[in-house]
Amino acid sequence: MKDVAELVRLRGVMYHGMGVDDSNDEWKVVTARRLTSELPRATIVGGVVERRFEPGLCGAGLLRLDEVLGSPRFPRGLVAHVGSVAVDLEWRRRGIGESILRFLIDEARALGVERLELHATPDGEGIYRRLGFEDRGGGVELRMNL
Repeated sequence: MKDVAELVRLRGVMYHGMGVDDSNDEWKVVTARRLTSELPRATIVGGVVERRFEPGLCGAGLLRLDEVLGSPRFPRGLVAHVGSVAVDLEWRRRGIGESILRFLIDEARALGVERLELHATPDGEGIYRRLGFEDRGGGVELRMNL
């Protein structure tokens, strides 16, 4: 629970890297509340790397577990979404992001997750593909904002 503020901050780093305006603080309050609620219940699992010589995190990622209806390809219906993967600029290119992803993948396997999903930025796509993530396929991905 001590890392919630840092997890929110690093989510802002991710948004900044995507060119998304994160100046609306409402998302930060809601995210902190949700992390505070879900991390202890393990419906969200965090992978973090602490800074070496100062307090705080230099990188983090989250794994959100979701139980959906079973299907022929995923009979148990346990899926997870990898998100909020971010590393502070001064700590990049040191394998931190990949280490976080490997940890989250291992956690997903240990929990019996059948499918991992994520949305990749161009900066992270190479790491994701190298670790085995593939295009989703199977249809057109659509969404509707309400």
